[in-house]
Amino acid sequence: MSHERSKREGWFDPLTGHPLEIEKIIHKIQTRKTCTVHVGTDSHRSKPLKKKNEKPGYTFATVICLYEPGRGADYYCRRFSKPQEYESLRQRIIDEVSESIDVSLMLMEMVPNIQISVHADVNSDPRFKTNNYLPQVRSWIQSTGFKFLCKPHAWASSDVADKHAK
Repeated sequence: MSHERSKREGWFDPLTGHPLEIEKIIHKIQTRKTCTVHVGTDSHRSKPLKKKNEKPGYTFATVICLYEPGRGADYYCRRFSKPQEYESLRQRIIDEVSESIDVSLMLMEMVPNIQISVHADVNSDPRFKTNNYLPQVRSWIQSTGFKFLCKPHAWASSDVADKHAK
């Protein structure tokens, strides 16, 4: 399965739990002229299943949120696992941001002239470890043409995706 194709599959509506094709999400974006599009990814360590001798890994969740001022938001989710260890928090943050950028680029190809905000699970507060990666992540996201949001304003990654990565 190609890398781009995998980003198009596995989406679901969290309200119903039913699978959803990316084309339906695109249709909603195109018909809601006042909505803003927000993409975020989060990950959490997953527990291995002892029966299957699995190695510990990480569960990732990426969300596409459609926010309409005064009306609220709808969102769609994609979950996947990576059965790997990360040598550093930086490496895992890079994977999360990479996933969000890839999904955002795919959306942009399908809906030209769309404005997308990419939410990164890095913190603007220097007391947190992820603050060390803030300049790199901000530059990377902005260089791809997307609006950048970090904690405490990165609700798509730190709230919505976080809930589905656990």
